[in-house]
Amino acid sequence: MKKQYEDERLQSWVILLNKKIRRRGWTMDQVRMLGRDSEDDLLDVLEAYDEDVYYPFDNLDDWYDFVDYYQEQREQTIEARIIRDSERGTGDRTVSELPNKPWHAFREGLIDRKEIPISSIEQMKASSEDVLNLLADGSNDDHGPVRGLVMGNVQSGKTANMESLMAMTAEFGWNVYIILTGTIESLRIQTEERMHRDLPSKGVGWQFIPRISFNGAFAPSSLKLRKGDSDRYVITCLKNSSRLKTLLRWLNYDQSKKQMMRVLIIDDESDQASLNTKKMNLQDGMTEDEAEEAEQERTRINKEIMAIVNGNMSVDSSEQTSYLAMNYVCYTATPYGNFLNESGDESLYPKDFIKVLPMADTYFGPQQIFGDPVNGTSDGLRIINEIPDQSTGVPEEQDDVKRIEEIYDAWKAGDAALPTPPQSMQDAIAWFCNCVAIRRREAEARHDKKIRPVSMMVHHSMKTDYHAGIAKAIRQWFDAIPESTFLQLCERVYQEQTEKFTRETFCSSWPGYGRACGYDLLETPEDIIDYPSFEEIRGQLIDFKKRKTTHILFDQKLSYSRGLILCVDNSRNQQVVEDTTGDISQVRLIYPHSGDECPTPVPAFLVVGGNTLARGLTLQGLVCSYFSRTVHQADTLMQMGRWFGYRRGYELLPRIWMTRNAADMFEKLTEIDIRLREDIRDRYLSYTPEQCGPAIRNLPGIALTARNKMQGADTAEMSFAGAHLQTQEFEDIPSVLERNIDEMDAFLRNLGAPENFLTTSHSRVWTGVPFADISGLLSRSSYKLTRQTSTAVFCEWFRQMASQFDDWDVILYGTNAVNLPKSDVWNGVGKVKRSRKLSGVRTEHSQNLSIGVLSDPNAWRADIPLYLFENLSIEDKALLDKAKITRSEKERIAEIKKKLLDDAGKKNTPRMVVYRVDKNSKVRTQVNGGRGTSRCDLNTSADLIGLELMIPGQLENKNYVAAVSIRISEKEG
Repeated sequence: MKKQYEDERLQSWVILLNKKIRRRGWTMDQVRMLGRDSEDDLLDVLEAYDEDVYYPFDNLDDWYDFVDYYQEQREQTIEARIIRDSERGTGDRTVSELPNKPWHAFREGLIDRKEIPISSIEQMKASSEDVLNLLADGSNDDHGPVRGLVMGNVQSGKTANMESLMAMTAEFGWNVYIILTGTIESLRIQTEERMHRDLPSKGVGWQFIPRISFNGAFAPSSLKLRKGDSDRYVITCLKNSSRLKTLLRWLNYDQSKKQMMRVLIIDDESDQASLNTKKMNLQDGMTEDEAEEAEQERTRINKEIMAIVNGNMSVDSSEQTSYLAMNYVCYTATPYGNFLNESGDESLYPKDFIKVLPMADTYFGPQQIFGDPVNGTSDGLRIINEIPDQSTGVPEEQDDVKRIEEIYDAWKAGDAALPTPPQSMQDAIAWFCNCVAIRRREAEARHDKKIRPVSMMVHHSMKTDYHAGIAKAIRQWFDAIPESTFLQLCERVYQEQTEKFTRETFCSSWPGYGRACGYDLLETPEDIIDYPSFEEIRGQLIDFKKRKTTHILFDQKLSYSRGLILCVDNSRNQQVVEDTTGDISQVRLIYPHSGDECPTPVPAFLVVGGNTLARGLTLQGLVCSYFSRTVHQADTLMQMGRWFGYRRGYELLPRIWMTRNAADMFEKLTEIDIRLREDIRDRYLSYTPEQCGPAIRNLPGIALTARNKMQGADTAEMSFAGAHLQTQEFEDIPSVLERNIDEMDAFLRNLGAPENFLTTSHSRVWTGVPFADISGLLSRSSYKLTRQTSTAVFCEWFRQMASQFDDWDVILYGTNAVNLPKSDVWNGVGKVKRSRKLSGVRTEHSQNLSIGVLSDPNAWRADIPLYLFENLSIEDKALLDKAKITRSEKERIAEIKKKLLDDAGKKNTPRMVVYRVDKNSKVRTQVNGGRGTSRCDLNTSADLIGLELMIPGQLENKNYVAAVSIRISEKEG
């Protein structure tokens, strides 16, 4: 049954159930039974639907499976959002299901192209409808422009979400669309061409204005903007001062037409160029004079966008005339600058709403690749390989980053023969070649002629001078390496990578992958295409290697080769890396289009570049990334993660080479990203962005964004109230680990005898422990509560807030000590078992290690008397013991826990749970004899002492420097 979830015909059931919930107010229990009281009645009503609706259900189990799927999809689309004053949007706009309506036509195009799963399309619909109902259409008395922000994910399909909102608003009468597309003309053209393709003229007529003109068909006076007119006008505009100034003149050219405009401005990558920066750093090899011009340009761009949004007659004039409706919606995956820049009326701050797009379960995002350090839902994927450099202690001769610098030095000096690329880069290129061979073999087996490029990215520096030198060194090495040596390299790398990351590893590391598409990887791992043997791709590799490296050839039309196509893509460089053919070549990256000469459906592009690889540009079929650049700025670093995105059909192929420091930075950034999304989800149940800005966590060694984008940043008011902290990261230093054990032994002895009525075979409880004892332990020992929080910061906060809390409970929690040998028992309870994570560049012998989740899900019960559990209903008892829960069940469990704590008199009692982790802990799941799993045996020099702190939620807050937020401007009057 699950294999049919992507069948378009099943959407009729989704529509039916949505109506039952929306119009009749059905609960999920009523949906499950279709409003009936018995399974017999349910069968009768299902059979009655058989005549009118596609009916794939063989039995009730199939129906229940489908309802579970429907509920999962529905919950994934429910994201927190800020609801503005009700008069600013109707709140009940729902797009039509009729085939001649704009959104339905857009949806059908997505389905026909099979680029996005139907489950993701339904998520997109729900998210877009949320935003649709937050916009002003001029039907009521509005109070100025609506300003909002939609937070997506890097390489996650934000353009499709923008198009979805455009199609929906077109259905409800919006008539002018302005798409601000960044600062690179080629990307603007790419966006315009895509929208022209994706938005079919059904129900409305999409009119793309290629060039703003004050005369002719698209002159302001010629626009058809009356109610009932079907034309919808789209302008894709570069964030360039002269173009924005021309656009502002065009909007004001005919005042009567301006007052008929229902405008939607979509600012793509809105944290780039749109913000009111005061200074600019050098970019892509700019001279000092160019940087000074860029500084003035960026300031002008912000003023010009503000003038357009506010309806000003000119940039420097405060005179305004109103549109019928104006809506300015930002789209970005890294909104740190948008949130921290400025918050006044004369700003682009998203004062009206913030929306977080849901993440599809096939999206390779930061927490899927680098692990989830907040909730422990993911250990990450073993697809990261280390680029050795001196910062991690390798000898100078093994420093591959230094080798790259030597290539640049030789190229700058004009040397004809450049140094050979370092071994890690050779390995990365060999893996890329293997992937090309795999994809070509698959295409031939399927007789697939559709063009599906495969790409590799090399990103070492933003400076353009580096790019040509690195590309030339790659070309010289690749063309010169003998075929036999090349095949040996490819085979060695293939064996290493396929053993480290197997199909079984992928399925166990990400069991929920593709569930919305009907995948069940634990039951049918063959849903993921496995690696072929090396011998099966050897012939493809030989064919690939015998062809010399080329650029894209250009003579009347573009021409591509079957060999390695080398591209240098940056904001300035257009030169040919090395002219060996005499042909006219295009070194910039351009993927094949219809009519181009491409002798293989799987062309291979190796792209060397800088900042153009980090904004807007989609690297198609990206399977290999070599990232040796050092970055300490969160938004820049995240945007450089071109390896994020969708990899359906080649899930096992993506690999990343990066330095250990870069991997550590991405792990930190993942925590920032997860916590920001959770903060948005929780904070705006009670506030609007105009009242309270999002709080973004600070982490050591990483800046959130450029300083000139944080003019309005202020220390956020936050607290540890309601926090659940646990030690997840440790250093395997024998003296430190042994001291922690000794300190904890002494601490527990000093507590005296545990509470007898709370003692069990796996726990001990001490009550009424003063915080002075807790803080003394924390100050003497070495613990990392979280990446961002030292024990000193926590203790300082708790001392300020101590009057709001009772004394502490201390819980020693472990395994059942009965029948365990004495060596496995500590202070009356058994040691716990935890394995170490292998994701990222962590190895089995790394001194720095992470265990992921420390806490036991039942530890919270330890200090609650047993009789209180016995008084619960049978349903509540079963719910507490349930392994997999829905969002609504999670809320019910929280209510049950709260009542139990209140009844036990623990409402204001903070708790510290102590675990002793056995140094000989074995990994639970062994794959391929222990190879290739995302975890391994703990294997530390001594046992680990881990702490879990559970702090009751309180209302009052005190400042502590753990986050920043926007300084909200006070309103006059």
